[in-house]
Amino acid sequence: MYKLMMYRITGIIAFITLFIIDSMAQELFVDERDGQPYNTIVVNDSCVWMAENLRYNLPDAKVCAGSERGDDYEIIWNPITGDTCAWYYNYEQAQNVCPSGWHLPREEEWEMLIDFLGGWKKAGGKLKQHGAWERDDTEGIKTSGFNALPLGYINHKGNLVNTFCEAIWWSCSKIKTSLWGMSALCFELNDGSNRVESWDIDIDIKLSVRCVKDY
Repeated sequence: MYKLMMYRITGIIAFITLFIIDSMAQELFVDERDGQPYNTIVVNDSCVWMAENLRYNLPDAKVCAGSERGDDYEIIWNPITGDTCAWYYNYEQAQNVCPSGWHLPREEEWEMLIDFLGGWKKAGGKLKQHGAWERDDTEGIKTSGFNALPLGYINHKGNLVNTFCEAIWWSCSKIKTSLWGMSALCFELNDGSNRVESWDIDIDIKLSVRCVKDY
């Protein structure tokens, strides 16, 4: 009887997981500027997100394995597409790089996504692409289809750093000015943690970009 109950509970959990995946998955979007296709997901029945980082070419945005852009240049790898390239944008570029009909996600849209997936302490595990991180906590992994990859960022020196351990994206927010320069809001996932972090980062740093469909 106990085993039967466990099988039923396991089956219910599996059903719920599949339901979440199916309910979030959306049709493919093709960027008319360059023909790049993007998988999408829907959040809270209202907000459509790209399920992949933007891949639109701007000057110096594209970094490929073997390009000698820093210590991590040899280990760019996208297990979904097999790409060995990634795209990074400074804050000014990020404001206008999304395709027509799409925009850089606002702070409240990031927060809606995080809340929908269980809150700040748990959502990171559901946003990550399973198998792409060095120290995955696999609870809840791959339930959202967001497919977050640890592609790091481009630092002030123009070097690619923190691949395989960090994913970090811009948010559409006001620039803040301090004694240390100008900064804007970003959202971050780290290796070995299911938390989502949010903080201000220098606007000249180059980060990944996700886009949200206008509504």
